Amino acid sequence: MTLLQHWPEHTQADVRILATDIDPEMIAVARHGAFAPLQVEGNLHEILPRFAVLQQDGSTYIFDPAIHKALRFEELNLLADWPFKGKFDVIFCRNVVIYFDAKTRQRLWRRFAERLHVGGMLFIGHSERVDAELERYLEPCGLTQYQRTNMPIAGDL
Repeated sequence: MTLLQHWPEHTQADVRILATDIDPEMIAVARHGAFAPLQVEGNLHEILPRFAVLQQDGSTYIFDPAIHKALRFEELNLLADWPFKGKFDVIFCRNVVIYFDAKTRQRLWRRFAERLHVGGMLFIGHSERVDAELERYLEPCGLTQYQRTNMPIAGDL
């Protein structure tokens, strides 16, 4: 919703958002496109009416179908094979990698770099940092933002 709020012209662009989770129940809930008002936090109350309709009984928000069609919800285990081969312009992976050991973190940062277009952005959590040796592929450009460099990914890691 934040992306769509700040980019109203998204309907004229080729925008597709892949949302993933390891939990199939969470994916099922997301695919349904409905959620309770109690699940809404912070400033979402201000922007939510632009993207979802509150049912008359007040029990459920339903996402606007125009927004929902740009979304794809899939199960994904970050440590298993990834079923997609294409590249992304932006990857958000916040507060996940902190739970892995150093070797696994390095592997994931590298996989993210491999899946980003040159110039693409990786957004991570405030307590996460890309390992220094991988900054040749993912250059810091903010506290939680990294940009994919044009450095080819070598097989040296």
